[in-house]
Amino acid sequence: MFAPLDQLPDDSRIWIYQADRALSFAECGALDEALSAFAQRWAAHGAPVRAWAGVKDQHFLVFAADENYSGVSGCSIDSSVQMVREWGTRLGVDFFGRLTLACETPQGLKLLHRDALEAAEKSGLLGPETTVYDHTVQTLGQWRNTWKRPLRQSWAAGSLSLHG
Repeated sequence: MFAPLDQLPDDSRIWIYQADRALSFAECGALDEALSAFAQRWAAHGAPVRAWAGVKDQHFLVFAADENYSGVSGCSIDSSVQMVREWGTRLGVDFFGRLTLACETPQGLKLLHRDALEAAEKSGLLGPETTVYDHTVQTLGQWRNTWKRPLRQSWAAGSLSLHG
């Protein structure tokens, strides 16, 4: 059962899948349509899941489910993962690379593999206040408040000196 994102509570569960490249506007449109249709029919053990799903910032597939309405089971989560896999194959996109950091730069959103973070810091591309996207958030409230955060507060900070 589709629900507008702004009507879901902060404790809703969230899943974020980051594309390994920017999605075109046409791809975003097709994915938004498919994700909305998926959220409309998403079910857990036959019970509708009150949910929203869509594309954000041309890089992220986001699923949110209000577990106060109905729980989300392993099978229902698997169905969302399967959809992401199918679209990844269709578009030639990897949505499952968890070692890539998305950061805002003057040139736009940039994806950096974990192995390239130190060099990016040394070159001045990254600094402690660089805005990064934290795809490890677990709830909609966290997503609303801390999905975009300074690098110094992210999972990647531990591997950098952050001398800014």
